[in-house]
Amino acid sequence: TWLAAYNAVKDSGMFVPTEYSAENMSRTLTRAEAAMTIAAVKADEISKLSDYAPDFVDVTAGTAASGAKNYILSLVKKNVISGYTDGTFRPDNNISILEFYKACICAADLEQYGRGEYPDRYTALVTYFDLCGGMGNKTEFFEKLDTPITYGQAIQIVYNIWLDKENVMLGDGYFESCNPDIEKITA
Repeated sequence: TWLAAYNAVKDSGMFVPTEYSAENMSRTLTRAEAAMTIAAVKADEISKLSDYAPDFVDVTAGTAASGAKNYILSLVKKNVISGYTDGTFRPDNNISILEFYKACICAADLEQYGRGEYPDRYTALVTYFDLCGGMGNKTEFFEKLDTPITYGQAIQIVYNIWLDKENVMLGDGYFESCNPDIEKITA
């Protein structure tokens, strides 16, 4: 269950996308919803970027994703997420677990500690920073990174990265007090 992570995220005031229920936590997240989730966590930074262009042809007024437009464009400007070469964002497509991890890792400024390319860089960072707590059996979890992410998993990832004070790798002052062993974070 995702109840502990859900309550921690809700109590932090970051965001609560939906009421807690097994059905809601099992629902998959779209790319637009993922952008809104990450933007809610990074609200202070995102609000300063809302006038960013370019526009995606499928994120315009009158579309289902128009409410997420400023979040999407702001996160694109911060290199947290990206669109496709055909000028689309595909906001209604599901986002995979690994894509969501990548976006969160970039939003949390942890990408700098990795090497290699997608997807290896991000799976290595997930492992190194122990960001898969609460996600079940690690072996099975890593075999499912390309599957669509659920609300419950997204909430758990947000908790793992921004709220888990017991994670010594991400605890308060960790990056200010020492340099992570970059050699361990390899693709």
